[in-house]
Order: sequence, then structure tokens, then C-alpha cells
Amino acid sequence: MMKIRQKQGLWGWVLCTLSILIASLGLSACGTQDTPVPVNVVKAPPTILLKEEPSDLTTLKALEVNLSTTIGLLEKNQIDEAKIAFKKFDNRWFDILVIVRVYSKDAFHQMDSNVSLLERKFLRSNAVSISEILPMVKQLDQDLIDVIKLVPNSNSPSQFSRKVQPLTVEEVELTSSKVREHLFNKTELLVQKGLALRDAIKTRDIKKTQLAYEQARFEFEEIEFLAEAFKDYDIALDGRPEQMVKGELDPNWTGFHTLEKAIYQDGRLDDRLDTLADSLVQDLKNFQSELEVSGLMITPSLAITGAASLIEEILSNKITGEEERYSHTDLNDFKANLEGSLFVYSIFRSYVGRANPELDTLIMERFSIVQNDINPFFSADNRALNYSQVNAATRKQLAQKVEGLADVFSQVPGTLGLKT
Repeated sequence: MMKIRQKQGLWGWVLCTLSILIASLGLSACGTQDTPVPVNVVKAPPTILLKEEPSDLTTLKALEVNLSTTIGLLEKNQIDEAKIAFKKFDNRWFDILVIVRVYSKDAFHQMDSNVSLLERKFLRSNAVSISEILPMVKQLDQDLIDVIKLVPNSNSPSQFSRKVQPLTVEEVELTSSKVREHLFNKTELLVQKGLALRDAIKTRDIKKTQLAYEQARFEFEEIEFLAEAFKDYDIALDGRPEQMVKGELDPNWTGFHTLEKAIYQDGRLDDRLDTLADSLVQDLKNFQSELEVSGLMITPSLAITGAASLIEEILSNKITGEEERYSHTDLNDFKANLEGSLFVYSIFRSYVGRANPELDTLIMERFSIVQNDINPFFSADNRALNYSQVNAATRKQLAQKVEGLADVFSQVPGTLGLKT
């Protein structure tokens, strides 16, 4: 109940009553009060000003300022400050590379290659050579200026910047079902290839066993991200000696790489290897059963994140030659990772294209570039070249192409409104 201080006389009472009525209408009140009167005032909703997307011209000019600032700081030998300025450009590059590509494909390819080099030699390097970096930044700046000259002088919002179009409930269910079916089929095929590897070992035929190993590894590497969802199986199937307490001599070291060492490095097919092969097959069967009974939801987020991790796996382990250190069949794994990620993307491709057709074109273009670059390293019967014969310069070129794919692929979750 509201308590009002009593006024002397009738007029005091009338004035206070009027003040309450006026206040309830949102107007200014009058009269003196010792205790404030709580009043429910209905306020008009605030005016919402919609922030328009900047035009292509505005966006590109803002980024050019970051590059010109970087150049000025490098010329003053202020490397740390120059890195900060260039990082501002780099952070936006993957948002606007589609815009650049629309106006000039030649400039885009030149700039994209330059950005990748600068990330490696400038941003990630502790020993920066200004004499090397400065010309690269100047060239990047000039290329961007040339693109800016091609952009219409318009204030209209960009038609090519990254857009978000979330999947509908029905699309989530459809894509999840397709990915799950694919992974189940691949897991079944993996078990079959594991059995074929075990049988090949027991024939004591090295060449036959090597072929069976590569085929089984290919099936595993296509769906490697799924094994990583079950950590125990990831170690049991794909563990490396450095993950074991006693390294290569650890009795708990099992999986593909124990067989790899015996087959390729030791050239030993014996009873001990039979036991390890039996163990691998059992682990593969258990893994398949675990997938079936776990109820693991193959959501679009998990699928896209998994596809991205396959691409990153190429960069982190395959390019270095770390993965297949005994057999040097890294290119076989490389190709499997690539095909696995491409298959997952193919399920979501139409939705990415619906939201951003330029991004879809760019992703498919980069998949094609990487595939074309690795094809020469395979024989007519689809056997991979010994990776130890691939020189450092070629490995670096491959890494740059895969890194370019990883960069554009990283835009897929945001385009589809997925949480990763």
C-alpha cells in the first residue's frame, strides 16, 4: 500500500492526489514528499539503429591502412609494433578474401600466397629479417591498392562478405543421418581391412603385407577424427611409442604403428606379430561396437569439426613425416585425410553454397589444388611414393596448399551458424 504524507487542508490532499495521477501518466510530478512513491511507468522501447555492413570499398580501404601502417613501422625498425599492425590485417584477411577474389582472381592468388608467407616468416618468426619482410608487405599493399581501384565507388553493403544461414531442424537431421551412415559403413570396411592385414601377416609375405597395411591405414585415416572421440581407442589403434612409458619396448604399445615397425623397419613377420595383429583386429571390432552402442550424436558441428581436424592433421603430422616414420607411407594417409574431409564437406556443400556461393567455389578450388598436387606422388596402381624421397622444398609447397585449404574451410562453421 502506498503511504502519502498528509498535507494540512483540503488543497494539500488534492494536490498530492493529482501528483500521483500525473506521475502515473509519465509526466512530471509536483508536491513535496518525504518518501518516494513507487510508480510503474511504461517506457517506450528504445530506437534500434541497425548497423549496416560496410561497403567493399570501405572494408578494403580500412585494411590497406593496416598495411601502410605496417610498412611505416618496419621502415622505422619497430618490428613488434609492425607485427601488431599486420595482425590487424591478417585477422580480417579470411573474412574478405572472397571479396578480393570477386574483383580480381589473379590478385587474390598472389595476395593469398603472400599472406601465408608473411604469417610464417613474420608473425610466427622470432628472427625477422626486415630486408626480406618489407618488400613482401609492400607488394601485398600494392596488390590491395590495385584491387581497390577495381571496386565501384558505392556505399551499398557488400554482396560478397561472409554470410550466416543456419541449418534448419530438418537439415540438421538429414546431414547428421548421412554422416552417421557414412561413418558406420567406413568402420565396417575398416574392420574388414584389419582382418585382411592380419591374414596377410600370417602368410609371411612382406609385399602382400605391406599392401594390406597401407589399405587398412587408408580406411582408418579417412575417419580418424571418429577414433579421437574415443580416446582409449585412439591410443590403442594409433598410439606412437613416445606416448608409452617405455617407448618402443613398452609391452602396452599396440595398434597400427607396432605392425608398421615390424613390417617395414624390422622386416619381421613372426608369431609375436600374429598376436599383435589379432589384438588390432579385436580393438577394431570393439571400436565398431562402441560406436554402435555409445549413442554418439554425429551432429553437424562434430562432423565439420572432424573434417577440419583431418585437414589440420595433414599439416601437423603428415607433412612432417612423423605419422608413418617406419614405412614412409605418409602420402597414403595424406590422401585419406583429404578424401575423408571432402566427403564430409560434400554433405554440407549445398548449404554453404546457399549462404555463400563464392566460399563454396573457393573451398572446392582448394580441395582440387591439393589433390592435383599429390596425384603425381602415386603410381598407376594407387600406391604412394616413399615420402622420404620428397624434398623439403616440395613438402613446404604442399604445406602451403593445405594451409590455404584449412584457412577457407575454417569459415564453414560460421557460415552454417554452427557452434564449435
